[in-house]
Amino acid sequence: MDFGKWTVSESGISWNGEGDQVYGIEGMDLAETIEGDDGILMYNALLQPLQEEFIEFDDLVDLSYAFVFAFASSTEEFDYEIFDQTLAYQASLFEDDEDDEEDDD
Repeated sequence: MDFGKWTVSESGISWNGEGDQVYGIEGMDLAETIEGDDGILMYNALLQPLQEEFIEFDDLVDLSYAFVFAFASSTEEFDYEIFDQTLAYQASLFEDDEDDEEDDD
């Protein structure tokens, strides 16, 4: 199943965008969480792509849909609160980037 430039398969989620970029999330890594500076838990699989320069905000939105779909196919327990916290953190990072770009203009 495809979500934008992401493909969900039995093995996980993979990037299928243009160019040579390779990126993927193994199915067993979907439920992995990390703790933010403020102590909140977030899904690591949705934060790691933020380090890739070729992934844009729209790609992250599509990844969120792919993530939920892949999670539903797994045996792991999905936590809506952690998911919401992760999305809020993603959005705040992109807002900060936009503010920095405006300051540079």
